[in-house]
Amino acid sequence: MTSESDTKVEQPNLAEELVYEHIKEAPQQQMEMANWLDDKMLRIFGAASIVIGFLGLSSSSSLAEGFGWKAIFLLLPLVPYAFTAVWAFWHIDPDKFHWGMRADELPVHWNEREEQVRRALISDIGESYSKNKPILKKKAQYIRRALVATGIEVALVIVALILYRL
Repeated sequence: MTSESDTKVEQPNLAEELVYEHIKEAPQQQMEMANWLDDKMLRIFGAASIVIGFLGLSSSSSLAEGFGWKAIFLLLPLVPYAFTAVWAFWHIDPDKFHWGMRADELPVHWNEREEQVRRALISDIGESYSKNKPILKKKAQYIRRALVATGIEVALVIVALILYRL
C-alpha cells in the first residue's frame, strides 16, 4: 500500500516558472549587448585611426622640413589616439565574459527532476547576469572615454592643420 505522499505529483511552482520565463533570455541579451558595444568601440577606433591618418597625410612635408614648434602640434594628437587604442584593446576582452551554463554542462542534470534543472538554470543565469553586468558597464565606460579622446584628437588635428597652414 502506498501512502498519499508517495503518489502525490509535485505541482510546478508558478513563481519559479515565471522567474525562469522572465530571465531565460538574459544571457543571449547580454551577449548581444556586448557585441553591440564591441561594434561601437571598433567604429570609434576606426574613426580615430582615419583622423590620425588624415593628419599624417596632410602634414608629412612639414615633419620632413624639421622638428619645429609646428611639429609638436602635429604630434600632439597621437596622445589621445594612443589612449583610444589602449581603451579599445581593453574593451575587447572575451575571456572575462561569463556565458552561463553551456550545453556540455547540462547532461549532469539529466537524472534530476524538471524543477531541479530549472532551479539550476535560474541560479546559473542569475550568477552569469551578476558577473556580466559590471563587465558591460566597464565596456560602456571605455566607449565613453574613447569617444572623448577621439573628440580631443579631432580638435587637436584641426588646430595642428590650421597652425600648419600659417
